[in-house]
Amino acid sequence: VYAQGVMGVSATNSGMILVPQSLAMILTSILVGLLISRTGRYRPFLILGGVVMVAGYLLLANLSYGDSQWHLTLAMIVIGLGLGLSMQVYTLVVQNAVSRRELGTATAAIQFFRNIGSTVGTAVLGTVMTASMSTAIPEKIAALPPERLAALQSTGGEVDTSTLENAVLDPSALAKLPEFLVDPVRGGLSDAMHDVFLTAVPFAVLALVLSLFIKHVQLRETVETAD
Repeated sequence: VYAQGVMGVSATNSGMILVPQSLAMILTSILVGLLISRTGRYRPFLILGGVVMVAGYLLLANLSYGDSQWHLTLAMIVIGLGLGLSMQVYTLVVQNAVSRRELGTATAAIQFFRNIGSTVGTAVLGTVMTASMSTAIPEKIAALPPERLAALQSTGGEVDTSTLENAVLDPSALAKLPEFLVDPVRGGLSDAMHDVFLTAVPFAVLALVLSLFIKHVQLRETVETAD
């Protein structure tokens, strides 16, 4: 959303920005798996992953309209590292804490709550973005030079904010807007995304704090036989 709506890149380039994040997550997950197998310690990776995730969201929150794609790519790489350090380790923690008989149920529960969190989180952050855009875009337009506002009023009066909100993610609709409206619309989305990223930071901090209370349980070295 940020890459397409604020930076104005194509859908293809927007997807390419996610590639470094995916690579960072995959490679880090593999490395963490090898280190856990060798050391038998997993708690440090949970804590480190939480710290890195908080840092990644803070980098996203520091994005501003006009920043380069490298700033966004760096933030996505950091988040990818955080996910690689901790995401699969949480699964390991739960699986290691239950008996063999309960392993399937525990693993399914992890996926269930992960999906619930993803759905609820997307809904909450989407609401934050929409609410912020509804105020940020009009504020940006109101800050235009008087001659621009006069020209805008002469072409039809008030601007439909909902139309501008939809246009920001539709290149064809954005191209139909007067050129002097493009920057306010993208700047408004940038401000809205800033609120979204700031909203995500406390949740990342909460995950880090909760990880501190996870006790280390010795990893199993043998396979339990069926009862």
